[in-house]
Amino acid sequence: MILAGDTTGLTWTPIAVNYLIPFVVASFGYLAGCRAEPASPRFPAAGRAGADHRVPPPGADEKSGHPGDKGRDRVMVEAVFNGQVIARSEHTVQVEGNHYFPSASIRSEFLTKSRAKSLCPWKGIASYYTVAVGGVDGGNAAWTYRHPSPLARRIKDHVAFTPVVSVDETA
Repeated sequence: MILAGDTTGLTWTPIAVNYLIPFVVASFGYLAGCRAEPASPRFPAAGRAGADHRVPPPGADEKSGHPGDKGRDRVMVEAVFNGQVIARSEHTVQVEGNHYFPSASIRSEFLTKSRAKSLCPWKGIASYYTVAVGGVDGGNAAWTYRHPSPLARRIKDHVAFTPVVSVDETA
């Protein structure tokens, strides 16, 4: 009930129309398998074309994200730090330009859990690892999402690397 002079109900109207409703509609479309990105109310540019925030839907090829590519040849991807291969896999998941390696493909003797954490608005909380090879410390050069959001469920139990670690496709 709005009383005379009470604008509380009116304050939420522009917020709902401009931010919440488009976010809910875009999120539903994404979950339904559309190619459109969910726009974030705090970061409207995140949903614009050109931003590659998609995690491939179930049944799609993990590398390209296209359902029709499931049977195509995979490419071996390696992560190298200080001349040592610390991860190698044909089954990486590519998100936002980063290759996420399955945890089984990581040489864990080169990674140490760090206390560092960061927050991604759509993937969740990232936990970091310190990468060290041959006495060279790469700092918090690897991260994982132990409990990713539902939109990023495909990168659960996967590890990605910062540019300190060279990640390249091999022949």
